[in-house]
Amino acid sequence: FTLEVLPTVHTNFLTIVSMKSYGQNFVGSKLLVTISVRGSIFPNTTTNSSQDNNTDAVIMHVIDGYHSTKTSVHFPHKLKLPGDMGANIGDSVLVEAKLVGGNYFKINGFAFCRF
Repeated sequence: FTLEVLPTVHTNFLTIVSMKSYGQNFVGSKLLVTISVRGSIFPNTTTNSSQDNNTDAVIMHVIDGYHSTKTSVHFPHKLKLPGDMGANIGDSVLVEAKLVGGNYFKINGFAFCRF
């Protein structure tokens, strides 16, 4: 799936809270997260965009969803947004999540923050 976020404040990080589990369905479970920041989505306006118009800064992360501990545990993953300045008002942040291993992956929450 792909999630688009239009920041209302300067944003530097995306935190994903996910669950690691020991169940058979979670063996080899991996989520590929691709984050891109597109510069100002408001043409012909003056913004504090962190990227030039119509350019993307992209970064990728892989999050494991399996562990051998006989309990399910939730973990936060603090991911820095790509580029030197994160995302500003007028930018568009796209988060693509793709299951690249295993059969299941559980996401418990997303948080976008400045610090």
